[in-house]
Amino acid sequence: MRLQFEHPKCLGFALVLFVAAFCASNSALAQTVEKASGQTVYVPAYTQVLTKEGRSEPLAAMLFIHNVDPNQPIMITGVDYFAENGALLKSFATASRELVGFESTRTLVPIGSSEDGIGANFIVTWTSSKPAIPPIVETVMTGGSGVQGISLTSRGRVIEQSP
Repeated sequence: MRLQFEHPKCLGFALVLFVAAFCASNSALAQTVEKASGQTVYVPAYTQVLTKEGRSEPLAAMLFIHNVDPNQPIMITGVDYFAENGALLKSFATASRELVGFESTRTLVPIGSSEDGIGANFIVTWTSSKPAIPPIVETVMTGGSGVQGISLTSRGRVIEQSP
């Protein structure tokens, strides 16, 4: 069977439909999730932002860990907070903590933690007895004075993974 188009615009429309269908199928493939048995995740945490040369605005940083696997619990085994120079400032996870499906946890670095510097970060480690969908690990930073507020987010980046 051979398709014939009466009008040149029909050919263009058919081509657009084909490209859209191809992109949609590739998008669905791109969303397949690689499961893991554990990861180490680096998460930037900005507790200060420069507002002009020599002046910075303090921010609070909240780390959030969301277990997005509905069927597999994960175990948070470490939450360490580092200064911009790489020095360990605090270990927040003194004991492992299990997160069941869709459960979340948070850690707060309050405004005024000036020893951390502008490039502070968290290192989060987690494990699972069976491969799980990796959690969403992110920071939300907020601050400001008067009627002006500052807020930003930062997603974690996997730096080590167990199969």
